[in-house]
Parts: sequence; C-alpha cells; structure tokens
Amino acid sequence: MKRLFSLSVILLHSCTVRAELPEKTISFYVQPFEKAQYSVNGTSIKPLQAARHEKTMGKITLKIPAGKKQILTIKNDGYIPVERDISLKNPDLIALDKANSGAKFLSRFATGNQPKSVTFIDNDRVVLPLLADSGIQVLNIKTGEKQFLQIPDAIAKKQGFVESLVRREVGELWVSQMMVPAIHVFSLKDLSYKQTIQISGKWSKVMLEDKANKKVYLTNWLSYDISVIDTSSSPYKEIIRWPTGKMVPRGLALSGDSHFLYVAEFEGADPRNKLGRVRKLSTETGKTLSLFGPPGSKRHITILTEQNQLIVSDMRTAVVEVYDLTTEKKIHTIPVYSKPNTIILSPDKSRLYVSCRGPNNPESYLKKGFHFGRVYTIDTKTWTVLEFWEGGNQPTGLDVSPDGKTLVSSDFLDHQIRVYEIFPHK
Repeated sequence: MKRLFSLSVILLHSCTVRAELPEKTISFYVQPFEKAQYSVNGTSIKPLQAARHEKTMGKITLKIPAGKKQILTIKNDGYIPVERDISLKNPDLIALDKANSGAKFLSRFATGNQPKSVTFIDNDRVVLPLLADSGIQVLNIKTGEKQFLQIPDAIAKKQGFVESLVRREVGELWVSQMMVPAIHVFSLKDLSYKQTIQISGKWSKVMLEDKANKKVYLTNWLSYDISVIDTSSSPYKEIIRWPTGKMVPRGLALSGDSHFLYVAEFEGADPRNKLGRVRKLSTETGKTLSLFGPPGSKRHITILTEQNQLIVSDMRTAVVEVYDLTTEKKIHTIPVYSKPNTIILSPDKSRLYVSCRGPNNPESYLKKGFHFGRVYTIDTKTWTVLEFWEGGNQPTGLDVSPDGKTLVSSDFLDHQIRVYEIFPHK
C-alpha cells in the first residue's frame, strides 16, 4: 500500500509539472498600440519590443512568465480592455474597441490580392471578388477555410473581379468581372460554375436584381451605360444597354414598386459638366426621368423604403446624403471620413454602416496612404454618427450577415478582411 501511495504521488507530481507552461516569448500586433498597457495574470509586464508597424498599429514582443494558465490583458485609455488566454493560442492582431462600442473586433483573415467587395453567402461564409487576382474567393469567417470558385482559366487570368449578387430565391451567386467584361453564375448550393454571361459594355461593375421585372441591371464604367440582363429563363443573356450620356454609373437602387431605377453618378467624362448626381430611370423604358442632388462622386446607393428615403455616399465631398424620394430633395448631410465607399443597412434598418477608404496616397490610390481608413455607424432615425473605428489600408468592401450579428469589411490594399461582432449600442 505504501508503495502504491508513493507511485500515486509521483504520477500526480508528474501531471502537475506537465501542466506548467514554460517561459516563452510571443509577438503580435496591436491597434492602436501607443499608450497600451500589458499584464499577464494581473502582473504588469513591459514589452521587450514595441515598435510602430504601420500608422497606428504596432508590433509587440512580450516575454510571458511560466504558468499553468496565462491570461494576457491589454488596456488603453478610452478602449475596452481585452483578455486573451495565450495558453491556448497566440493572438495575431488585437484591435481594441472603443468604450461603449456597438462592434467587437473578432479576427482578420488574409485574402487574395485586392478584395474589392465582400458579400455574405450565409451567416458563416463571404464571397470576395479579387480585383488584382485570378479568381473569386469564398472564405468561412468561423473556421478560416478558403476556396476559389472554378471558372475557365482563360477568363480568370484576365482578373478584375468586382462585385457579387446573391439571388437566394433561385439559389444563385453572380460575380461581375470588368476586364472581360462578364458576369459569372454559380450555384449557391455547392458553388459549382453554371454560366458566364457576356457583356457588351466596358468595365462592368455593380449589379442589382429586379425580381418584379425579371431583370438584373449592371453598370458599365467606361461605356457609360447600364446592361439589362433577362432572368426570365436560362441561359441568361444581356438584352439591351441603356445609355446614360457622359455619366459614369456606379451604385444602383430600385424603388419599392420596381418602377424606377436610381443610379449613382460617380463622375462625368468632363468635370466641367458638373455631373456626379443621382439619376432616376424608368425600368420600363430606360429613359432618364430626373436628375437630382449636388455634383460630386456618388459611389454607393441604397433605399430605406420604410422611410421613403434614398441614401448615397459621395467620395468627393466625404459625406453621406439622404434624400426624400417624393420631393427628390436632400434632407440630411452626414459628414464622414475621407473617401466613403460602400454603405450597408443592418437587417432591421436601424443602422447604416459606411466604409471610408481614407485619404489617397498623393502618388496613386493603389499605394498605401498615410492614414488607415474607418468604418462608421449611423443611426437611421436621427441620422447622427454613433461611432467609427479604424480599419486597415482602404476599407472598401462591407457587408452585414443575414442574421445581423456579424460585420465584415475588406482592407483593399492589405489583402485581408476584418470580422466584427455587432450588437445594440449601450
């Protein structure tokens, strides 16, 4: 019995020793990193290294003392403290959330080159058209699993994938490619390739489904027109292009009765024409019915049907504009950060999210600028800014999951996406 007791003590001691984790050194990124404070299991520690990596993001190296369970805490004035059990997994990026924020940073994932937009297929997966890469990526934000959608190699090599359209009722995913130009159609069930719709315009970009009239509209940047695709039967085909003069059509929105198509003019071929307004077209004839709003570079557009309002982002003037659809008069102007891009309504329509790329690099917008971009949250009842947070280099794509619990933004020049949990503001 004594020998058995001794053996039990030895085994228990052995298990205890194995549970102890040795001292180790870890490195990760923090945003913002200036004035951040670090502690492990309540004991303050100073970084071995804390160097600016880029803009407000720093690379931090810490020596973690030995212990069974190591809880890393990061604090910074004005931000919610973050706790991570680094016994389980070392962090990659810890982006601190502002106090009382309605969003919580969860993770980031690397993508292919230049994710131009991001669209939820379901609550777990997003589709990422890659502007400077040979394909379309689907990424699971819960597991990190990635796959490329299969399309003919000769087409994929031309690159220039731009926007996605999810047609849930018919179980299809459409992705535009401006360098061909074309729209690629996939099955939502298994993401298998179904068809490529050839487009006769130039530099095709944004799509919008018109279920009532069995059409999909597609803006063509360089040919200054809108392609109309017949969806009444397959294979689908372009049936007509509606010319729009010298305007560059960008975002699209459809009236609740499907009688009118609203088009965001990004800019005119000649800036002296003072274009860059909102154009209203008849969905029956394609004719322009009215032109309203101040000149600018209208980028994205959506309709808040319940309030009979049209919402537009203007990249030139760095504002979000709200129009009354009956009078076509601007009723609200909400200043945001430089180069507002995509605007997305929450499923309950209570919030408007805005991705702002930030100031361009003076040499080219395709080079990283001097500031990170931002994502804004706007209350759609009061049209006031609730908050904003920093993203990376040029937050461009933006979408909210169907269940309204998750927001994803794409950092265009960082070749990555950021994932946030979203919830009601306090």
